[in-house]
Amino acid sequence: MKCGLLPLCQESMIVGEVAYHDYQGILVDLKERESLVKDMGSHDVMILRNHGFVAAGRTIEEAFHYAYHLILACETQIRAIRPNIIEQLTMPSDEAVQKAHETASRGGGGVNLKDGSVDNKWGVGELEWQAWMRTLDEMGLRTGYEYRSV
Repeated sequence: MKCGLLPLCQESMIVGEVAYHDYQGILVDLKERESLVKDMGSHDVMILRNHGFVAAGRTIEEAFHYAYHLILACETQIRAIRPNIIEQLTMPSDEAVQKAHETASRGGGGVNLKDGSVDNKWGVGELEWQAWMRTLDEMGLRTGYEYRSV
């Protein structure tokens, strides 16, 4: 979409500002690769127009976190937008968008423990990654993932 990713839902706010790259063909040309790196800059997510996306992070958990939330944000946007309706959509304030992104960038609100305390030492996407690995392990797929105790 020419409008790019809009802050229509919490997932798009979690992803934060994304970079964009115009599709120029398969990455066999060195100039195309350099252009891709330049366009990505310091962003964690880049939408490859007419092609897909790139999600990066300091860990695989963080990269997966951004990829997962980008997919949900894109699905929400596609469902919400019909021809000539963008002007009628209600957008959150810039402050709300920034607050949601900052909270998610610190690993979320933490984990509420049984004793009532909160564990805020989780990295971005770590808790969700453990949940996905547990789901796979419970299906009998034996990921070999070493879980962090809560």
